[in-house]
Amino acid sequence: MKNKTRKSKRSQYGGALNCEAEGFNLDKREASLGRNYHNALVSHNNSEKWPYEKLVDISTRGLVNWYCKRAKLNDEKCSMVKNMREVEILGAFYHRYKVYSEHIGRARNFLKNYKKIIHNFNKFLLRISQSDRNIDKKIYNNFIFVWPYLKDNEKYEDFLSMDLHIESAIDKVQCLLWVIVKKGELPNGFIMDKRIKERALEPIKLTSQDKFIEPFYPDEGFSALTKLIKAVEKDNIELNDPPLTFGVF
Repeated sequence: MKNKTRKSKRSQYGGALNCEAEGFNLDKREASLGRNYHNALVSHNNSEKWPYEKLVDISTRGLVNWYCKRAKLNDEKCSMVKNMREVEILGAFYHRYKVYSEHIGRARNFLKNYKKIIHNFNKFLLRISQSDRNIDKKIYNNFIFVWPYLKDNEKYEDFLSMDLHIESAIDKVQCLLWVIVKKGELPNGFIMDKRIKERALEPIKLTSQDKFIEPFYPDEGFSALTKLIKAVEKDNIELNDPPLTFGVF
């Protein structure tokens, strides 16, 4: 009976912290849509490359402040929570990787539209046949890398599930933000994971443009897709080696 009781309190991640039991429901998850704090929103085009300090400011004035209100913290307690280094790191990571996740979704849509990609690449091949420019060779190499990931090719299905551990990390971080705000303190046993801290601090630079553009324009698109696919594969492996627990999941 004791074992059954203990098991029922375990979270979906297999640890002691049960996000749902702590009130981390759909309402708290969808807080990131920003409907309740219009003055503190990320850009869905390029916030993955924003500096750490800017993301901390957005997180503090937006999501964290809204969580304070939902948890009915007084101003003093809310201010204390906002100034916690751990909350700053988690907030910056969450917002950076939430936009990164959106780019992954866009990339999947791009890879579905392979006929349009190929049409534009054929025009590029005509151009490259008349040029020895290094930039054209780089574009060609990027396309060769992307080719297996186009719909109906051998790696397309792999990319559809390549971000599972990235999504799990985003979910855990958002849950922790809510729980820390709600309790006004870190959960017992909490340990900041250096992988999350490093990624919170480091901008993700997928493209030199202001946004993650469609890859139907070879000069930038294939380069951006190549960078994104390689980054997703690397992050997904590293964020599960070892599994992300923060000492509480």
